[in-house]
Amino acid sequence: MPQLTCDDLLQLQPSLQAYLDRFRPLFPRRDQGTSFAAYAKGLLSGLLVDTTDMPKQGVHSVGVARQYCGRLGQVANCQAVFVAYAGEGRATLVHRRLFLTEAWTGDEAYAERRQRCSVSADATF
Repeated sequence: MPQLTCDDLLQLQPSLQAYLDRFRPLFPRRDQGTSFAAYAKGLLSGLLVDTTDMPKQGVHSVGVARQYCGRLGQVANCQAVFVAYAGEGRATLVHRRLFLTEAWTGDEAYAERRQRCSVSADATF
């Protein structure tokens, strides 16, 4: 199987660059000459991103919103995104983050909930 580079995948799906850019903070830059494509090779071979769909019963947890929950196979209240590295027979959690829907980051109807849960004003979808 040929090894794919970030550039190969970008030709297949133009929106992939924006997706990969979201993971830049997870990879510290060693120097200005380090390219993100070098990290992307590792990302594509072993970094796993999963919404994990943590189902919630109420609406009082930060980031909870009605969205498709693969774990339940239906639309439900859920939250969270996890990034893990898997390789050489081992796996470890690399990062976790709440998944904030567009409503949580921009809808004025959620303003009170954002404030109550201390969601940063500059949080984005």
